[in-house]
Amino acid sequence: LTLWNSFVFYQTYVPPKRPKPGLGRHVLDRWICSRLSQTTQEVTQKLDAYDVTGAGRSLENFVVNDLSLWYIRRSRTRFQNPASAKDFKEAKATLSFVLLQTSKLAAPFIPFLSEHIHDSLQVKGSPSTSLRTSVHWEDWPKTGKADEKLEREMELVRDLVTKALAERAKAQLKVRQPLALLKIQQK
Repeated sequence: LTLWNSFVFYQTYVPPKRPKPGLGRHVLDRWICSRLSQTTQEVTQKLDAYDVTGAGRSLENFVVNDLSLWYIRRSRTRFQNPASAKDFKEAKATLSFVLLQTSKLAAPFIPFLSEHIHDSLQVKGSPSTSLRTSVHWEDWPKTGKADEKLEREMELVRDLVTKALAERAKAQLKVRQPLALLKIQQK
């Protein structure tokens, strides 16, 4: 369901003429592509070891926690009120790439949904679509180069956000209520 919602978010802000999938240079774009690469590696290793449940959980964790709860939430303004046309173009190309690759990873688990997402994201008339029309005929995604430093830094940011949200909950402050000051003590 979260993968479907992520796809619907993409369709809401991207016109019917699909962009050619690509990669943006924004820190969030680079981070999600790095996480996708790590997830591809994990899923591949687990499926090779016949650990279908572990592979499914790795993919689910990526879709729910990394793609939906972090990347899309943090990139929402890049789709709704982009700072520039270039930023919007990079954001939609990156999300298109991530959804397309995720549909390939998810194909063994959710074949019909993966097929629908894959078919919707194909750039019609490109050389790759003339030969392959199904996600099930696609080559398995290759692992790209992961940026471990960026992933560690983003993990620190995510940890700080979690702690700040926990403190807000303790103080019974709503998330949308602005704070006058937030201090984080470094250990």
